[in-house]
Amino acid sequence: MRRLLASTALAAGLLLAAAPPALTQQQNLRVAIPGVPPGLGNPMTSGVYSSPNIFFYLAMYDPLTLVSEDGTTRPSLALSWKNLDKDTWEFTIRPNVKFSNGRVLDADAVVRNINFLSTDYAKGQNVGTAVPMADTARATGPMTVQIKTKRPSPIFEKEVGNLPMIDHLAWSELGPDGFARAPVGTGSYKLANPTGTNWASKVIAFVPDSGSWRPGKVAQLTLMEIPERTARVQALESGQIEIAIGLNMDAWDQLERAGHVVYTAPAPVVYAIPLISARPTSPFKDVRVRQAVNYALDKDTMNNGLLRGRATAASQPATPNTYGFNPDVKPYPYDPAKARQLLAEAGFPNGFKTKLEGVMGGSQTADTEIYLQVGNDLKRVGVDVDVQSVPFSDWIRKWIPGPGATDLGFPDMFGLGYFLTPELDAMRGYITHWCDKSPRWYCNESLRPLIEQARSEFDPAKRKQLLQQLMKLSHEDAPVLFMVNQIDVAAHNRRVRNFKMVNRYISYDEVALQ
Repeated sequence: MRRLLASTALAAGLLLAAAPPALTQQQNLRVAIPGVPPGLGNPMTSGVYSSPNIFFYLAMYDPLTLVSEDGTTRPSLALSWKNLDKDTWEFTIRPNVKFSNGRVLDADAVVRNINFLSTDYAKGQNVGTAVPMADTARATGPMTVQIKTKRPSPIFEKEVGNLPMIDHLAWSELGPDGFARAPVGTGSYKLANPTGTNWASKVIAFVPDSGSWRPGKVAQLTLMEIPERTARVQALESGQIEIAIGLNMDAWDQLERAGHVVYTAPAPVVYAIPLISARPTSPFKDVRVRQAVNYALDKDTMNNGLLRGRATAASQPATPNTYGFNPDVKPYPYDPAKARQLLAEAGFPNGFKTKLEGVMGGSQTADTEIYLQVGNDLKRVGVDVDVQSVPFSDWIRKWIPGPGATDLGFPDMFGLGYFLTPELDAMRGYITHWCDKSPRWYCNESLRPLIEQARSEFDPAKRKQLLQQLMKLSHEDAPVLFMVNQIDVAAHNRRVRNFKMVNRYISYDEVALQ
């Protein structure tokens, strides 16, 4: 561990040394994030709202809508929207918005973004599942767009917020690889050097887009990859950065003593470990085994010891502030005896060996420590888990294995929570954690009628009732090892003003330096 920390600290120093020296410290807001997306500036390859991508992409891209912490939809590039019928939505686009290359964002530009989702390229990328209900779009005026959905979608105005608006004319001119290195969006910032950015350095400099509808407030924004959490803390303490994203609670006292501000916020994430049950050889194909490992997990110790009591134990595929959360569904209690009983009933009286792969030391608070506790807790009931850390780039290649793949390539346990952005709706998890995911890792067809009802029910009260039924059934079927409803921890020095995170969205346009 000492060698690992030393090497990551050295790596961090090399990255910081590569930062552009043109501006003084007073002008340059330097933010350490866990990783630069594998797709560089191309938001089509990996989810914009997944972590750590969300901390990078939302500096230069905007969606049509955003969702507040309480679940209400608010305008972004769309000023207003209305549901014309169960399959048709109309959006009115914000006027006087330009892409970073000077092109105007109008109805035709939005249409190109929506219709792009049906291309073969998009279907093979993560963006293919970003707005799964979008079918076709057409301009009905210079600044109005009608979007047809594949089936009734009562929360489409929230779902469409998962798609960043890019300049698809630039995409056509540059191609995917060229666009990844010279991206064009409508965000508060644009690349400082659009044609000469050294992406390999993982230190990316941005400047305010003066033509943006909400330009940034600092002369330069530098986003830099520092994968190791401890190295991010050290960089903040040494004055090499102003903001550190994705920290642990154990750094709280240390950073406050040094005069920094520690920031916490609810994360839109149910931290969980999927249990592959679609694989014939997996012990988790038996629901009793899936329930057993949930009984074996000491979530109270996890929360109180690792998260200072600021999180809550997870019980279902939704956080407490998510629409459709069922307050009557309680977390699995810590009951090792019950866990051993269920394992014996399932034919594993002596337990079994398995493996867990997860991205650790990144942006999920206390992720390494949580995974290690999972391994220790399960070992006490006879489930011997080999816990392995993998880079996010390796993880994403397994999650999106390409056309024709029949297996994700993960071991029987892997890290993937219920990421509820941007909708903050309990239905969100059924895109990735159910039969809709291809290749499948879990599927319970008996849930399909209820899921289809919830997907198409426009009456809010009836829809909430359906979702709460689903939460109860999903808890009982235990497709994942439910851990905690996560929190986000960041820190910044006292020169930083207006820093906030809402559903992991950092308002880069509002952050300033004193």
